[in-house]
This record gives sequence, C-alpha cells and structure tokens, in this order.
Amino acid sequence: MDCEKWQARLPSEYVSHEAFFYYDAALKEWLQRYKFQGDTRFAQIMSATIQTFLKKSPDAVVVPIPVSEASYAKRGFNQCEELLRIASVPYENWLINISLEKKQSEKKRQERLKTAQPFQLAPTFNKDITSVILFDDVYTTGRTLMHAKHVFAEAGVKRITSFSIGR
Repeated sequence: MDCEKWQARLPSEYVSHEAFFYYDAALKEWLQRYKFQGDTRFAQIMSATIQTFLKKSPDAVVVPIPVSEASYAKRGFNQCEELLRIASVPYENWLINISLEKKQSEKKRQERLKTAQPFQLAPTFNKDITSVILFDDVYTTGRTLMHAKHVFAEAGVKRITSFSIGR
C-alpha cells in the first residue's frame, strides 16, 4: 500500500519496492547487533536472499544508500555496502549523502516525510545506465529511497527500483 501512496503523490514516477522480511522485534535486534556491534553473522545469513533477489535483474546496477559522514565515523562501515560485499554482489557508490540533519531513526514519521534531499550524484556516475536498483537495510516511510530515486530520475535513469531487508 505504501507504493500506492507514493505513486499517488508522484504519479509521473514508477514506484517499485520489495522487502524480504517484516521489520519485527527479532529483525530489529539482529540489525542493531549488526549495525552497532559489528556482528557480521547477519550479513552472512542474508547473502543468499540478496543474491537470489538480484538474479531477477541481471542488467541493473545496484546502488546502496549511503550513510552520513557522522554515521560512518561512528560505525566504521556502511551497513548496506557491507551486506552487498559479503554477498559478493557488485555495486556502485553513485550517491553521496550530504545531509547534516539528525538520523532518520531519530525522527518521527512526519519529520521523516519532510526531510530535505540528502543525496547528490557522485562524479563517478555513469550517465549511460538505464536501470538502477537501490538498496537500503530498512524501509520505514520510503522517504529515503524516494529521495535517492529522484536523484537518479533527474539524471535520466529510466528504471529505478529498490529493495530492503526489512519493512
């Protein structure tokens, strides 16, 4: 239903997202251990699921959602990149997070929906690409992925879909 809401809000854009699991207490706990304690067993467990999903779109380029500089400094890694790396999935870092706002996880739903555009394209972006799959660990409101999608749509990418571990 959330995709339908985004489609109504942005009728000229194609909206497609797939989440592997419901974001329940167990998944939240696993993600907390992975992101904040470096427990990479989670990434190893998710590898086969990620690989199987991406086989549906062999020509698309996978782009992980970047974390802010502050989050990277605190954790020492980008959780999405690490999941893809451990799954042996090639990806491109074509988004740069320029946000200085507080983390999305610290905001209420309405604050998240009003978030300013936090991304810009990296200079390494390949302008000939026609299909991109965005990857974020958790889909809450869809705002982060829609911001990322908008950056690629403005750059002329024709097909932009997304996936996440939890929703």
